[in-house]
Amino acid sequence: MRKALKIASISLLGILLFNSCKNDLKIIAPYKEIPQVHAILTPQDPMQMIRINKIFLGEGDANLMAQEPDSINYKSGELTVMLERFVNGSKVAAELNTGKTELYFRDSLIQTEPGAFSTTQRVYLCNDRLFSDGIYKLTIKNNHTNNVFTATTTAIDSVRLTGFPPLAAPYYTFTPALNEPAYSWIDYSNQTGSNYIVRSKPTSGGFLHDLTIRIHYFDSVLTSVAADGKIYQSLDFIFPPQQLYEQIDFNNTKYFNFSFKGSALFAECGNLLSKRKYPSGFIGRKTYRVDFILYSATQDYYDYLQFSAPSISFAQEKTLYSNFDNRAAIGIFTFRTRCAVKKVPANVFVDEFSYNKYTCQYSFFTSNLSQIGCP
Repeated sequence: MRKALKIASISLLGILLFNSCKNDLKIIAPYKEIPQVHAILTPQDPMQMIRINKIFLGEGDANLMAQEPDSINYKSGELTVMLERFVNGSKVAAELNTGKTELYFRDSLIQTEPGAFSTTQRVYLCNDRLFSDGIYKLTIKNNHTNNVFTATTTAIDSVRLTGFPPLAAPYYTFTPALNEPAYSWIDYSNQTGSNYIVRSKPTSGGFLHDLTIRIHYFDSVLTSVAADGKIYQSLDFIFPPQQLYEQIDFNNTKYFNFSFKGSALFAECGNLLSKRKYPSGFIGRKTYRVDFILYSATQDYYDYLQFSAPSISFAQEKTLYSNFDNRAAIGIFTFRTRCAVKKVPANVFVDEFSYNKYTCQYSFFTSNLSQIGCP
């Protein structure tokens, strides 16, 4: 074995020395088409979007090439993107309303936030309503090269409500009467008390579950800026996702517990607001709605997140994730399901935004449209 290694080392050295005298050394292998796909579908959304990029190859500066739209995007009409659905091995309706068995995506250009790649991205869109069960097959065909890339995944059902507040009626836009129970409103104004808890149950086929609490507010502006004098915005308080084993027992039933303090929610709102500019003609702002958005995703989605996480080891080389057949494409095709509950904030919760230490400097109105500000 040592002799073989020695011979291999000498041979490699000879090759390197021989090539060092030449000026036409080619280090780029022949190009092989391997698209990068991000296809995470949510049946509850009115529109599905898939991102498909080219893995580019060239002899120039890769950072500069990545900023060129033509380097990362397929041309319009170059790809055919199609979905099919199967149940018990038979091809069935893939669309909920019309019964179509083949769903085709159209391509469109969008503008993204600045980053390592071009802000002009070509995406593939479909407005057909998907089922939340069965096996879906994604087929991507390059109409010029005739290369075909396929992947399959199992659709998952939406998250079911537990009936525990806040995931219980009444829902927005219903405004509770004065004699309604306290849980009819949303009130996270207590900054020093015990933790608030949102409980949810796992969904069939779901592996990863998470929660986002979305605080809706509007900026009051001059009517010359907005027709109704309001610009509507929101703040997301996002919880780390939980796996199935993280459920806890409550009343002899397993639930996911998303626990937090009111101070943590306001601190995050203040952090997000600090990065936003006031709109033109700004007068003040007011909280008017709270959404609880529950997500459930597959094991594939969890694996994809693990592969995509930054490496903390000295060995920075990582295996790229793919659940495509024969790893012919890099990326993911899977389902992520959603359930959203809209609630009315209690007056004391609305008021807290005006004088809480984390948000008092951002000009929130109280429930009676006064502005208290920081102490």
